[in-house]
Amino acid sequence: MSNTGKLMKTITINIKILLLIAVTSVVTMVLVMVFASYSLKNIIDTKQKWIYTEKIDTILDMLNRKSELLEKTFLAEAYEDGFKQSFLTDFRAAYYAEHTSKSYPFIYSRSGHVIAHPIFDYGCRPKIGNMIFDKIIELKNGEMDYVYNGQKKWMIFRYFEEWDWIVGYVVAHTIKYDSFHQFRNILFLIMIGTSLLALAVITFLITRLTKPIYTLTKASGALAEGNLDYPIEVNTKDELGVLAKTFMYMRNAIQEKMRDLQSQNTALEYEISERKRISDALAESEKRYRILVENTNDLIVKFDENKRLLFVSPSYCAIFNKKEDELIGNSFIPFIHKDDQKKVEKSIETLFAPPYCCYHEERALTRDGWQWLAWSNKGLPDESGKVTEIIAVGRNITDRKQAENEREKLITDLEQKNAEMECFTYSVSHDLKSPLITVIGFTNFIKKRLMEKDYGDVPEYADRILNAAERMHRLLDDLLNLSRVGRVVKPPEKFSFKELAYEAKELLTQRIEENGIQLNIAEDLPDVFADKQRLLEVLINLIENAIKFTSGKKSPEISVGVRQEHAQYIFYVKDNGIGIEPQYKQRIFGLFEKLDANSVGTGVGLALVKRIIEYHHGKVWVESDGKDKGSTFFFTLPIDPVK
Repeated sequence: MSNTGKLMKTITINIKILLLIAVTSVVTMVLVMVFASYSLKNIIDTKQKWIYTEKIDTILDMLNRKSELLEKTFLAEAYEDGFKQSFLTDFRAAYYAEHTSKSYPFIYSRSGHVIAHPIFDYGCRPKIGNMIFDKIIELKNGEMDYVYNGQKKWMIFRYFEEWDWIVGYVVAHTIKYDSFHQFRNILFLIMIGTSLLALAVITFLITRLTKPIYTLTKASGALAEGNLDYPIEVNTKDELGVLAKTFMYMRNAIQEKMRDLQSQNTALEYEISERKRISDALAESEKRYRILVENTNDLIVKFDENKRLLFVSPSYCAIFNKKEDELIGNSFIPFIHKDDQKKVEKSIETLFAPPYCCYHEERALTRDGWQWLAWSNKGLPDESGKVTEIIAVGRNITDRKQAENEREKLITDLEQKNAEMECFTYSVSHDLKSPLITVIGFTNFIKKRLMEKDYGDVPEYADRILNAAERMHRLLDDLLNLSRVGRVVKPPEKFSFKELAYEAKELLTQRIEENGIQLNIAEDLPDVFADKQRLLEVLINLIENAIKFTSGKKSPEISVGVRQEHAQYIFYVKDNGIGIEPQYKQRIFGLFEKLDANSVGTGVGLALVKRIIEYHHGKVWVESDGKDKGSTFFFTLPIDPVK
C-alpha cells in the first residue's frame, strides 16, 4: 500500500471515530435532557403544589375566621348569608381585581354551583365538563390536570366543611411550567455548545495522535529506499525478528550518527575556541562586538559575579521569548532546571581563578520547553586580577543529547536481545539434542540388527525413532509458533471473549470428555480488542495445561472467568489439580521448563502464553496454595485498545 493509501485509511478511521463520538454525544445529550426534564418537572410540581396549597390555606384561614365570628353571634342562621356575602365581597376584591385567565382561585358548593369564579356567574354550574366537576365533588381534596377551550390547566382544591364549600386554584400550564421551559432551553443550548467544543477538542487530539503514524510511514519508506539521512521522529519498539531483518539499516544509522556526533563535537570545540578569541577582541571594540553578536545564532551573554545579566544577544532573548529589558539586571539561574542549578553555580565559581574559563551543559526552560544548552564561559579579570564580568557563549545541543540517548537505548535493547538469543539458542540446542541422540542410537541398533539379520527388535527400535522424530517435530512447531509472536500477527479486532472460550472448548472436546472434566465458562466474559487467533492459542494452552494436571482426579473441574480491576480485565483459568509449589511459580513460564519430565508436551506452551500476553501489553502469573490444592493461571488485557 502506498503512503497516500495509508494516509487515506488513517483519515477514514479518524472520521469513523468522530462519527461514533458525535452519535454518543447526541444520545448522551438526549438522555440527560430527558432525565433533567423529568427531575425538574417533579421538583416544579412539588413546589407549585406547596405554593398554591399555601394560597388556598390563606383563603381557608379567612373562611375559618368568618365562620368563627359567625358562631359567636349566637344567631348563626340569621346572619350566615350576610357573613358569606361579606366574605365573597372581600374575596373578589382581593383576588379578582386584576383577573387573569391563566391563574385564579375559585369556590364551588357541594351541589356543583359556582360560589365565586372570575368567569362563571354566581349560582351557575360551570362548563368545565361534568366528569371533571363530578370528580372535584367526589374527591373534595386533591389536584388534577384538564383541558378547557384548548388550553391545558392544573387545578388544586380543598374542602371547607363548615360551609360545605370547595376552595381551589386554577393555574395554566404555561405559568406553572414557565421556569421549566426556560431551564430546558438554556440546558439544551449549553449541552449543544459543550458537545461542539468537546468534538473540536477530540478532533484536534485525534489528529495529533495519528500524525506520528503518517510520519513513521514516510520515514520507513525512505529508509527502505536507502535514504539514511531521512529524519525519523517517531520511536518504535520492534521484536527480535523485525530487529534481525533491519539490523543492517540500524547499524548503518548508528554509524552515521556516531560520525555526525564526532563532527558536531569537533565543530563545537572549534566554535567555542573561536568564541573565546572573539570575546577577547570584543573588549577592544564595542561596535564590532554588537555587530557580531546581533548576527549570530549562538547565545551570547555577559553577567556579573552575582549572576545578574549585563548583556544578552537577540538570539538569547528569542530562545527564552523575553525582551531585553526583562532580562537585564536579573539572574539567569531561574531558567535552569533545579537539578542542574548547583552544578552550574559550582562551574561558574571556577571562573574567578586562572585560567578563568569553564564549560558546562545544562537544561533550561525555553519557549520550546526544556532544552539542553552547552556554555563556554570566560572570566574577564581587571588589572588587579579580579573578575567582575563574565562572557558566556552557548549553543542548543538538544538534538545531540537526544541522539546520544537514542544510541544508548539502541545499544541496551541490542544487548538484551542478544542475551535472549543466546539463551534461546542454548535451550533449543539442548532440547533438540535428546531426540537426535535417540534417533542416532536406535538407527545404529537397527543397522546392527540388519547386518546380523536379527529383526526381532527392529519394530521396537523403529517406533522409538518415530516417537523421537514426532517429539522433535512438535518441538520445532512450537518453536516456530513462539518465534512468530510479534511478527506474523493478525490485525487486532473486537470480539466476544465468551465466544472464544466456547470455541476453545469445542476444539478440546475429545480430551475434555476422555478425562471426564467439567469445564465451566463464566457468562459475564466481556468483549475485548486483540488478536483473536493469538488469544485462542492462549486459552487452548492454559486449558490443555489444566487438563494435563487434573486428569486422575475424582471430580476434575476447570473454570474460565474474569474480573475487572482499574483499566484492565483479569482473566483466569482455574483447576482443582495437583497444584504448584511456590518455588516453581516463575520457572514454569520459562522456555522448555517442565516440572514433570514424563508429562506430555514440549515445555513451550506456557512460554508461548507469556509472550502473547506481553505482546498485548498484559502480564501472566499463577497462584496456588500448594500441592493438591489446584492452580489458577491469571492474565490481564487492557480494557481500552492500546494506541
